[in-house]
Amino acid sequence: MPVAYQDYRDILKSEFQKRCELNPKFSLRSFAAKLDLPVSTLSEVLNMKQGLSKLSAEKIATKLGYSKSEKIYFILLVESMHARSKTQKEIAISKLKTFKVEQQKTFDLDSWKIISEWQHLAIWEMSRLTNFKADPLWIAKRLNISIIVVRESIIRLVKLGLLKITKTGRFTPSGDFTLILPHDIPSDYTKNFHSQIIKKSLIAMYQQELYKRNYSTVIVSTNKSKIREAKQMIMDFNKTLNNFLNNTDNPDTVYCISTQLFELVDNEISKETANVIHK
Repeated sequence: MPVAYQDYRDILKSEFQKRCELNPKFSLRSFAAKLDLPVSTLSEVLNMKQGLSKLSAEKIATKLGYSKSEKIYFILLVESMHARSKTQKEIAISKLKTFKVEQQKTFDLDSWKIISEWQHLAIWEMSRLTNFKADPLWIAKRLNISIIVVRESIIRLVKLGLLKITKTGRFTPSGDFTLILPHDIPSDYTKNFHSQIIKKSLIAMYQQELYKRNYSTVIVSTNKSKIREAKQMIMDFNKTLNNFLNNTDNPDTVYCISTQLFELVDNEISKETANVIHK
């Protein structure tokens, strides 16, 4: 949710437009249902005939899967316009002026090439744990990798600005980033990253106790026209789940959320391949 917006209604209009682009059949009624609002209320809000309460703003921000900082920003925008008292409005306006939104770190392909090995993101997430030890040997034992790999990975993370070295020689996260990785761009580095994660997942399937893991599969017949929207739904879900899990004051472990969506039936099988199969 871009924080350049100064009016929460523009944010809602942008969210609605984004969904309409993904699904031409998406309607204002559909959007109202997603936000758990009467369509008449949503229409009046967008047309500036009615405002939102703080409670409604909180509910909408949650429904849209906003992070903690995004949610605060959205609510402050609502309160700056519709708070019940002049004092509350002034407080909200003041907070908006000093508000620092959660930073987003978008990787270009060149940067992604440098840290596309799985342990880089794992080390970065580990550095946010309450019991974290900035000790390469401790990290190596926790991730079951060599200490050399850990040291090299830390150097790369520092060069990209994801970790910073303190005066005592320790390292900490350089900011409260939401990492945005390249997607929908063909890349051998991205393929290698996901391949590594799948291999780690297979190991966990056989070695981790059931209460620590979850695997589920749905095989469904569908129309290809729905896949683009399905991919967006997965991305939205991942964002919502990430924000839910990340919103804690005492992180004590690092989990991997991995979702696969792929065509199970090859509808474009070549004649040569078909001949080999039939033989």
